[in-house]
Amino acid sequence: MGHYFKIVAFYLVYRAIIQTGLEEPYGLMFRELQQSQVALQESEEKYRAVVENADEAIMVVQDGKIRFVNSRTQKD
Repeated sequence: MGHYFKIVAFYLVYRAIIQTGLEEPYGLMFRELQQSQVALQESEEKYRAVVENADEAIMVVQDGKIRFVNSRTQKD
């Protein structure tokens, strides 16, 4: 009985690593990059929500040019 379990275990490991790696190699390689991009997008959405809903005027000036103003700045 133990030998059968061992054969099944080897088959499942083969299927998980080898077959998935051959069918979807880029999915495995870039999985961490995709997760980072999703986390960055979520962080940016939270930042925008906080900045746009702030009671204070926020203005970003870079190299003498206005790069960003929130809606509160535009009202004043």
